[in-house]
Amino acid sequence: MRWRDKNKLEEKNIMNVDLRSVSSDTRLDNLIFKNDIFINWMNGEYDLYLFLDSLNEGLLQVGTLAEILIENFKEVDISRLKLRVACRTGVLPSTFETELKSLSKKVCPYDNAVAEAGYKIIKTEFAFNRIFNNLEELKLELRSYVLWYNNKRIHSSLNYMTPVEDRLANMNK
Repeated sequence: MRWRDKNKLEEKNIMNVDLRSVSSDTRLDNLIFKNDIFINWMNGEYDLYLFLDSLNEGLLQVGTLAEILIENFKEVDISRLKLRVACRTGVLPSTFETELKSLSKKVCPYDNAVAEAGYKIIKTEFAFNRIFNNLEELKLELRSYVLWYNNKRIHSSLNYMTPVEDRLANMNK
């Protein structure tokens, strides 16, 4: 296969959607479900790699975005869909993952590598060797940790900036 043909194949198989610009269900529908790449995938025989970035930073509430996504995914055969959802706070509605799992035939943790990496960080940096007295204490401590992680903790992969600083720097470019 020539490089040019391979490049075209990759373009038709990959959709990157930044959910920060989503302010309505119509906007989400146009970005994903009425997009030519998505429509061609539904009519084709190949896998689609759908990357949803910034689920928690959309203009709609996370729960609303998740509900709209689930309702739309119910209308299509997602067996050939490879979905990655990035949610910087790591706080997804519990029904979102459950509903997605029920729509797919088999579950693989590597399908959502970004979320799995986030879970690892929470386990190793936040929860390791800690005991919480009750659920409310856990929620409060986790909320504080997420705020610290996004606003104070520098990341070598972000040129030693915090995620918030990196985001602001990239918005100004």
